Amino acid sequence: MKELWRSISFRLTLNYGLLAVCTTLVLLSFVFLQVIHVLHTQASRHVGATAQRLVLEFERRGREGLIESIEIALSDHIDADREIYLLVDSSGTKLVGNLEHVSPVWPLWGELSEVQVVREGVTTVGRLRMHTLPDGATLVVGYDMQEMNELKLLIGQVGLAAIVVAVLLIAFGTYVFRTELQLRLSNIRDTAVQIRSGHLKQRIPVDNSNDEFSQLARDINSMMDRIQDLMLGVRHISDTIAHNLRTPLTRVLGYLRDAQRVGLSQEEVLATQQKAIREIESLNQLFAKLLQISEVEVGVRRQSFDEVDMSRICSDVIELYDAVVEEKNLTLDIDLGKSSWVSGDADLLASAVANLLDNAIKHARHHVTVSVQQTKAMTVRVSIADDGAGVPEAMYGQLGQHFMRLDEKMPGHGLGLTSVLAIVKLHGGTVSWEDNSPGLRVLLDLPLL
Repeated sequence: MKELWRSISFRLTLNYGLLAVCTTLVLLSFVFLQVIHVLHTQASRHVGATAQRLVLEFERRGREGLIESIEIALSDHIDADREIYLLVDSSGTKLVGNLEHVSPVWPLWGELSEVQVVREGVTTVGRLRMHTLPDGATLVVGYDMQEMNELKLLIGQVGLAAIVVAVLLIAFGTYVFRTELQLRLSNIRDTAVQIRSGHLKQRIPVDNSNDEFSQLARDINSMMDRIQDLMLGVRHISDTIAHNLRTPLTRVLGYLRDAQRVGLSQEEVLATQQKAIREIESLNQLFAKLLQISEVEVGVRRQSFDEVDMSRICSDVIELYDAVVEEKNLTLDIDLGKSSWVSGDADLLASAVANLLDNAIKHARHHVTVSVQQTKAMTVRVSIADDGAGVPEAMYGQLGQHFMRLDEKMPGHGLGLTSVLAIVKLHGGTVSWEDNSPGLRVLLDLPLL
């Protein structure tokens, strides 16, 4: 029993079932009381109306006419088994009626409720009204309440039986519901235990029913797929970082050992030290880039968002690269359009544009195109294209991965596009790639402010 009570499904079902029973009981009680009230009211009105009619009959025809009216009422077979009549003279002698006698404890006037009487030799309960007539006689008019009391008792017994049956059905339904719920959750729990044990490829079986449990199972499976992808990505990044660290550190170690050789001149030692310093600075840049990507991905820089003009940002970045463009004898086509305001961090957005422009300049043969325009989808689109060798469409999905470099001979760590994707995602935008024929066009879309 303790195990059942620990089950939240059992407690919820039981509590809601009992709440439903209590609510139904209150409603039935209200209806029952109203029905009984109506029946009692009808009985009282019937007694009152009959008593007034007989008093008027006495005033009109006297005692004999009253006796005749009572005899007719008792013999007409209309509610004769429920009506109560008694007429006694001033000495207490019964003149007519189906009631045995007048009890001395009854008041001489007034309406009584649930009074025990003897009618035609049978003890019953009646609702009575008594009148003292001008000649000293006493008129008693009433209604037999025995059947109504039996009806009340029957309704009460039926209601009690219904409550007992309802409680039993609630207990049975609660057990069935808990069993069914436990059965549906067992697959999820078993899968969770297997995943916890290290079987990360295990997934929850999903049936074709589109109920809440099936939807939950699909969501958990999707979450596990995402977690597995992230873990594989983390493992890949860790392996790549280890590889990227191993080679420079090996070179630094080699340079330092060279500097320790006996017989080297001061100039040779300084040159060796300078090489080691450059390698260490390269590693510092790598860690700084990784730290920036991490901060962007967790949203640390979102607090510094402000209204910024993408056209102005692109203009400033292009100005920084003017000397590089001239040095490579490239043509730079610029179309910045009108001011296009977005909500974001100006430094991060400038970094993203600079990364894309730097890649385009590195791979361009003759010219680079930069444009900023507002789209019908209420976004600001920054387009940066080159006329270089381009990227095969099959590799578009790999662009932006950590340490992904198409040309290993190019300087860098392969984190530029990774940083761009993180920055754009932070700003609620998207990055897409298109074939520029020749070359590659990168489209950066940000929500228009």
